[in-house]
Amino acid sequence: MASRLSQTSGLSSPGVLRYRLALLAALLVTAAVYFQTIFFQFVYDDFGQIVYNPKIKSWHLALTYFRSHVWSQSMDLGLYYRPLYMLWLRGNDAVFGLDPMYWHLTTIAMHLIVCLLLYLFVRRLVHDRWTAVVAALLFGLHPAHVETVAWVSGTTESLVASLLLGSLLCYWKRLDGSDRPEYWLAASLILAFFASLVKETAIVLPALIFGYEWIFAQSASWKAKFLASLRAALPYLAISILFLLMRTLALKSLTPPPATAGRLRVLMAWPEAVSFYVSHLLLPFHMSVFYKLMTVTHPGLLNFVFPGALMFIGAIGLYLGSRRSQVFAFLAVWWVVLMVPALNVTLWNNSENLHDRYLYLPSVAVCIALACLLERLRVLNYRLSAWGALLAIAAGYAAITYREMQYWSDDYTLAERGIEVSPGHPIAPQLLGNVLIRQDRPAEAIPFFIEALDALPSNIDTLCNLSYCYTEINALRLAEETVKKALAVKPSEPRAHLVLGIIRQKQQRLDEAEAEFERGLALQRVPQGVTLYHYYLGSVLYAKGDVKGALREYRLELQNDPSIDPVFARARERIQEIERGPIL
Repeated sequence: MASRLSQTSGLSSPGVLRYRLALLAALLVTAAVYFQTIFFQFVYDDFGQIVYNPKIKSWHLALTYFRSHVWSQSMDLGLYYRPLYMLWLRGNDAVFGLDPMYWHLTTIAMHLIVCLLLYLFVRRLVHDRWTAVVAALLFGLHPAHVETVAWVSGTTESLVASLLLGSLLCYWKRLDGSDRPEYWLAASLILAFFASLVKETAIVLPALIFGYEWIFAQSASWKAKFLASLRAALPYLAISILFLLMRTLALKSLTPPPATAGRLRVLMAWPEAVSFYVSHLLLPFHMSVFYKLMTVTHPGLLNFVFPGALMFIGAIGLYLGSRRSQVFAFLAVWWVVLMVPALNVTLWNNSENLHDRYLYLPSVAVCIALACLLERLRVLNYRLSAWGALLAIAAGYAAITYREMQYWSDDYTLAERGIEVSPGHPIAPQLLGNVLIRQDRPAEAIPFFIEALDALPSNIDTLCNLSYCYTEINALRLAEETVKKALAVKPSEPRAHLVLGIIRQKQQRLDEAEAEFERGLALQRVPQGVTLYHYYLGSVLYAKGDVKGALREYRLELQNDPSIDPVFARARERIQEIERGPIL
């Protein structure tokens, strides 16, 4: 390693330029592979977080991001506290509106920034520019990152990764004897704090700092190493504790409620979950945003013993490798520490607990390790083999990534893929039903909502959407039965009152319909910017002869409803009809 360091530090200017051009080429190749995503639409959670999210439509609501959870506009249960991510959404909405092209461009840009920071990270870690370029290229093209880069809502991973890597780079800058080391420490702590406000994963940074200090410590004494590592990690631990306090105050709870499957069943599934993630890192095929909830009711050979044995063998491999190389030891710590949040999700998620985007940060270790192996071939004078292996891996990654990202082009394709990969999944058929509703095909959506209810009978979203579909085909008895099931699960659910109001309107019970729409508006979690309710309330008022009231509600709908939604066009047509009519 010392020889490699001397070679790197002695690089001539043309040599430095060559590596910079190589890095630029790696970034351009990554951008080219993902370029097609700029023509993709909003999909899945993008509609709830961006298109129909009133909280990101005004800067006046920005302070509420720090007092509530990400989905506070549509649900009461708080799982994610990510105020800076909400500011990211608000900024994009303010600049780009609802044009998905520009949202996808910013998503690609964030991934490229992470690749650039990873280059700097690896160069500082292993002191070799070639290895750093290779790691950045492999990370940029790795198929496990499709969910993060092809999906706008997946940007949480690249945002937190950029801040986490930036924090560590500033920390290392302080260690390298730079001027004003206290400034670099302050910058590192600020970035660490920002990272935690983007995604909860960042709270593991103290463990990474401790691990780095322990592994690269100069002292031979265990006690001295421990105290030095602890002193280095303590400021970051304080940041993590501050974040947890903020999260607890905002969400009124430190941790989410446990999974209904039971903690023991979930914990027994951890070996299988680790095997799943390792397989998707090494053999990234047949991926989807939807994977079935992983639990183990009865531990057996395939679902517990065999994955557990693989975990044990992998742990031995990490331990032996860590004894031979400090860099490998740190990569092992990185992998283990950053897999903990992914496994922790399994303890509370009640419908799905596996996602490829959770591999974004853990895959850093894998890409660096692979780059180091290729560099080892070069050191042993197998340069042709190293270049051949690199080109083969990069080409394979690019081809798989290009193929797998096609499923993210639109909601319909994504939902069909989910049903194919995970038949019986509760959310994939619901998503397909939502697409059909937006395409004004409610009758075709009904079977998919019924399929989703078979998997998760008490899902509020599915019950409300199914009831709405029944109203659209005038099956009012079925619609009322279904929406009453939703109200039995949660009487204060605004959408259930909206659908019940539509049913009452179709039954010509206009006073009751008006009361339900008003009730739905009163139950809104966000005081302004709600969609649909004003349109339907306006329709009832118009039917009752209150033209001015109807006009007021239709105009409110135009202020709130995104122009890409069919209701926006209906409200505009009603306003034009009223303004042309003899009544005014």
